[in-house]
Amino acid sequence: MAYDLSTVQRSTLLPPRLVIYGVPGIGKTTLAASAPNPIFLPVEDGLGQLEVDTFPRPQSYHDCIEAVGSLIEQDHDYRTLVVDSLDKLEPLLWDHVIETVPHEKGNRVERIEQYGYGKGYTHALNEWRSLLRGFDVLREERGMTIVLIAHSAVVKFDTPDSDPYDRYQLRLHKSADACVSDWCDALLFANYKVAVVDKHGSDRKRAVGKGERLLYTQERPSFRAKNRYSMPESLPLDWAELEPFLFSAAKKATGKRTKQAAE
Repeated sequence: MAYDLSTVQRSTLLPPRLVIYGVPGIGKTTLAASAPNPIFLPVEDGLGQLEVDTFPRPQSYHDCIEAVGSLIEQDHDYRTLVVDSLDKLEPLLWDHVIETVPHEKGNRVERIEQYGYGKGYTHALNEWRSLLRGFDVLREERGMTIVLIAHSAVVKFDTPDSDPYDRYQLRLHKSADACVSDWCDALLFANYKVAVVDKHGSDRKRAVGKGERLLYTQERPSFRAKNRYSMPESLPLDWAELEPFLFSAAKKATGKRTKQAAE
């Protein structure tokens, strides 16, 4: 392919794609409810007493796809889509694969594992990629922020330069976990701040904390995290603390373009 410098364009700043995961009951859904003008896709019953706009709870993966499609095709003023949660959506996605993708021998399967040799998870991964492309259309064509919520799981992590150790990551199949984590602009881990101190009169240590809730933004051995917004290592679990990092660059770019147009 021959490139022509006349085709070079300046990239545009798009709304963020966030994945927020963490321990149960810490406030992930409440945090997402503070995003700009959100609409929820409540795959699980996690809204509690929150008063937000929400789709009916989907009963199938097809319902989820239809909800995303309605936001792409119909007029609305929503600025954020919140999916709560990914790990409750995954079984619906597997059911969809089982219903629509026959076994290579032509017969139907009843469980995702019955495709054999990880093939079912490969079929599911194709569907995950399709779903994420739909989220990207919302982001690029409708200017919507995407917030995906998930629970955490503790898994054994094997590394080539040390002994295996436990760490937190998304409660998804490992291939889906990798796909979603690579796709997002920020993978944020919500947990309580804990300090490890010596136990008096013993060689053992104990964990202590005051219930302070934090959003961890950079990967550490004990959890997965990342961000593309120059965030500090951790932030209070508060949208007001998170928002300036997500939208400050876009505001500066908008202001610069407005100034240039005026001149």
